[in-house]
Amino acid sequence: MKQYLNLIASLAVLIFVLGASFYFAEFTANNEAVRELVNTYGYVGAYVTATLLGLSAVAPVPSAIFMPVFTSAELLPVFVIIALSLGTLTADVCGYYLGHLNTNLITSRYPRLHAWFQRLYTERYLVFMLAVFLYVAFVPLPNELVVISLGVLGASLRPLIVPLFLGSVIHHTIFAFGTQTLYGLLF
Repeated sequence: MKQYLNLIASLAVLIFVLGASFYFAEFTANNEAVRELVNTYGYVGAYVTATLLGLSAVAPVPSAIFMPVFTSAELLPVFVIIALSLGTLTADVCGYYLGHLNTNLITSRYPRLHAWFQRLYTERYLVFMLAVFLYVAFVPLPNELVVISLGVLGASLRPLIVPLFLGSVIHHTIFAFGTQTLYGLLF
């Protein structure tokens, strides 16, 4: 029963945020002062929004849900998606380092698990990177589930940057155009 209540609460929050985003987008489109404010912060505002929302694994709200707000202020969708993806990447790197700070905990308590993961990581490197890319691009769960775990297990950050960024671009593109289409149908 508690699972259903959590699911209902999560859906209610998502619907509320989506509705608020649509309302704010409509308000932005019809109000010159607000449109100018969103234009002032523009792509940097999209980056900051994505970073802050990406850091919240407790209440994950996709930053692309605000795409109608940015486009109603006449920002170009391609650059908004890039800014959102860079913001998400920044949040992912923070999550990775949060996990990386706890690497000693895993290596001291679970040395066999850590050794197994390191062997898997080195022997199946391309499969591993593909799995990270596919997770970030198509799984609608917070990236922190993967990046914090990778940091804890001692994976190298540098090779993860490309699959994290490209996966985020695809994820934001799908979600942004879906949100924009829904907004167009409703308003």
